[in-house]
Amino acid sequence: MGVIIPLYNLARHCKDPIIRRQIISLLRSFKRQEGLWNSLLVANALDRIVEIEESVWSEVNAHSDQMRPLIVDPILDLDSKGGRLVYTRQGQEINTQIKIVEEMFTW
Repeated sequence: MGVIIPLYNLARHCKDPIIRRQIISLLRSFKRQEGLWNSLLVANALDRIVEIEESVWSEVNAHSDQMRPLIVDPILDLDSKGGRLVYTRQGQEINTQIKIVEEMFTW
């Protein structure tokens, strides 16, 4: 069994920023390829996921009485050339539409 997928899942579900950054650092340090899962690509995707989630939570905490929580639901899809990170975001107002955002990563 590989280590990239379990580390990715751990970082995705852990909300401790120190542990998340340690996992990202670890993924960068050993430069592994496990099937389609490349540790550097996954580290870059996790960096972006953490950045998105932390910005959302800072916005929610700063305006918790005025703001509906933003939705972030990242999905990492990998292929032989790189990866695609897809997530959803909802604006601050209750009636705003959910936006689907797609970002591409390459090896």
